[in-house]
Amino acid sequence: MYPDKHKEIVTSLMEGKFVTVEDLLFETIKKNEEFYITFLKTLLALN
Repeated sequence: MYPDKHKEIVTSLMEGKFVTVEDLLFETIKKNEEFYITFLKTLLALN
């Protein structure tokens, strides 16, 4: 259901870390861009 490395990405963000283009996790975000746009919009709407 979730992209590879999703847990690592969310953990990094929750710890206040940025996922930058130099980070290997960025590749996963880029490959699943639409998923993460929807995921983050939904997450932010809950707050």
